[in-house]
Amino acid sequence: MQSLSGAAAEAADARTRLAAAQQAEAALRARLEAEQRNAAEKLTLLEQARESLKDAFAAVSSDLLAQNNARFLDLANSKFGELQNTAVVDLASRQKAIADLVQPLQESLKQVDARLQDVDRDRASSQAALTEQIHLQGGIDGDQVVV
Repeated sequence: MQSLSGAAAEAADARTRLAAAQQAEAALRARLEAEQRNAAEKLTLLEQARESLKDAFAAVSSDLLAQNNARFLDLANSKFGELQNTAVVDLASRQKAIADLVQPLQESLKQVDARLQDVDRDRASSQAALTEQIHLQGGIDGDQVVV
């Protein structure tokens, strides 16, 4: 009986150890589930933080790009304004230089035109005088004279 009572004690001891092992297992499973939930929550928070940082970076980069574009346009307008002013001054000086070159030619052409008008007037009066002389000297009809 002693071996029966020893076996019963061993069985009771084994049951106690089994119960303790089952409790430890249950505690470990609960702890594992809690750690898994905690890890999942951390992953969710990290993903949210990543999205938030992504959005913040996009907003900052968009603002910086807009500022850079505005600065570039201001600089371009300034430079083009300077170039336009330079071009206006250059155009004015070129126009004056051309006018200075053309003015003597215009004056010469006016003198030539005036001289041509004088020559034409002299030719017309000479032709009229010649026609008159021919009429007086020979009685030739004015329709036959071609000068």
